[in-house]
Amino acid sequence: NIKTIIHKLGDEGQHVVYSDTDSIFVKTPVDGVEDPKQAMIDFGHSTADRFSEASAELEFETGMSVFFSHGAKKRYVGQVVWPKESMMVKGYETQRTDSFAYLTKTMKELFTFALADQETELVKCALDRVKALRNNTVNPTELILAKSCKGTVKKDGSVDFSKAYANPNSMAQVRVAKARIALGLGFTSGMKVSYVVTDASRSPMAVKPWLESEEDGGISEYDGKFYAERLAAALGRITEAFGWNAKELIAGNKQTSLFS
Repeated sequence: NIKTIIHKLGDEGQHVVYSDTDSIFVKTPVDGVEDPKQAMIDFGHSTADRFSEASAELEFETGMSVFFSHGAKKRYVGQVVWPKESMMVKGYETQRTDSFAYLTKTMKELFTFALADQETELVKCALDRVKALRNNTVNPTELILAKSCKGTVKKDGSVDFSKAYANPNSMAQVRVAKARIALGLGFTSGMKVSYVVTDASRSPMAVKPWLESEEDGGISEYDGKFYAERLAAALGRITEAFGWNAKELIAGNKQTSLFS
């Protein structure tokens, strides 16, 4: 049904920007219109009504002034202007619970530049942020990772992690939980434990628990290379639309060839 609607809209000269299993994003014909927002609203409702059937009812759900995607399915960002103004982000790391604050904040900055069509500022921001991590100049408070940890608390107060994990000591959250327990801090199964990666070159990687009671969480150093690579991988999904991939963000420059 969605494919049929896309073909019909195309035959009418309407440009379908993006589609998913149960949704279609269509460019509103607003050129030369005095009130583009109202024209968008009228077009959205009329198009939804026109293609609604008993078996598939369409609804005009969201109106955007600008839409950005680097091409991957279910990854896009848009500036919503109807029914209320907001930034809509789907599929990028800002939506994931295993991201760290510095990554989330930086991605939102890049989205702002992307939606404003400020390519130069976007790329510069990405390069600066990755470089700051490489140089270990970012405050550790922005690099906290958190994962839930399961374990069986025994009658004597000790915790058995072997029932929840085949190889407990290979899991970062288990080692963090054990470090917290050793410090006399409480543990309940399923709780989220916070930590910072201090050396990802080892296997398993070295992590240190984030302790709220201590200054900077008790973290004096972190693995800047690990965090820079994670940030570059995430930002690269945005910057690749402007000719910069993750490796180039890490290097700080673009590779050129005879044919560049």
